[in-house]
Amino acid sequence: MALKGKLNGRFSIDSKELIEEIKNDIAEFGKEEIYAVWLRKYSQYNVEFIVNYDFIIDDENDPFRDFETKDDSLYGKFEKGENERIVLMSAERILDYLQKQNDPIEVYEINI
Repeated sequence: MALKGKLNGRFSIDSKELIEEIKNDIAEFGKEEIYAVWLRKYSQYNVEFIVNYDFIIDDENDPFRDFETKDDSLYGKFEKGENERIVLMSAERILDYLQKQNDPIEVYEINI
């Protein structure tokens, strides 16, 4: 299930470790848990891959408390690399996205 890129190309990335991690987190915390997710854009192919995710601490001082997905204040808590952005996703959505970016057979268009 590769991601659809420029000129209908198929692009995938080995995501087996992240898939196992999120499956374990789903078993422990549930599929509705919200995480910070790093998306790395590969402009030459016009695709974005999940390259990492992390817990959001449910605390009154947490900068994610009133976070909106386009809010740059999120970047203050987590460092992002070049061509990366951070968004919020449920564990269930992370797993679905990772499975799609991991398998190069079928092609999917994904919008975040």
